[in-house]
Amino acid sequence: MFRSLISCALRLSVILLIELVLTSQIEVAFALRVVSASNLEVVLLIELLLTFKIEHFCLQARIDATHVAANLQRQRVDSKYIAANYLENNFDLIDILILGYEDGDIALTYGAIARECIRHQSVAKYVLESPHVKKFFNYLQIPNFNVASDAQATFKVSGTD
Repeated sequence: MFRSLISCALRLSVILLIELVLTSQIEVAFALRVVSASNLEVVLLIELLLTFKIEHFCLQARIDATHVAANLQRQRVDSKYIAANYLENNFDLIDILILGYEDGDIALTYGAIARECIRHQSVAKYVLESPHVKKFFNYLQIPNFNVASDAQATFKVSGTD
C-alpha cells in the first residue's frame, strides 16, 4: 500500500514537471536533474510523457528530450536493458513514434527516438513484423528530404540490428 502510494506520488510529480516545462515555467534540463535517475520506473514514465507531449516543446527542448530518450535506452540493471523490457510491454509507444513521420514538425525528433528504441532486438522484430514496414516505403517518398532521409536511417537500423 505504502509503496504504491509513493509510486503514485512520483508519477504525479513527473507529470507536474512536464506541465511546468510545457508552460515554459522551467527549463527541460532543470526538470531532468530534479528527477532521480535511480528510479527507472519514473524515468521511463518521463520518456513516455515526453513522447506524447513533445510537439509542444521548442526546438532546444526537443533536442534535450531526444538525448534523454537515447540515454534511457542505454540504462542497464543487472546487465539487462531496462528500456527493452519496458518497450516490449508498451509497443504502442513505438507505434506513436513511427507515426510521427507523418507530421513534418516532429518527424525528426520522433525518428531519432524511434531509432534508439529500435536498436533493441525485440523492438526491431516488432517493427519488421508490423504494418509499419509498408509505411516506411511511403515515408521514404515524402517530399521533405530531411524527413525522408531520417525515415531511411530508421528503416536501415530496424533491418540491421
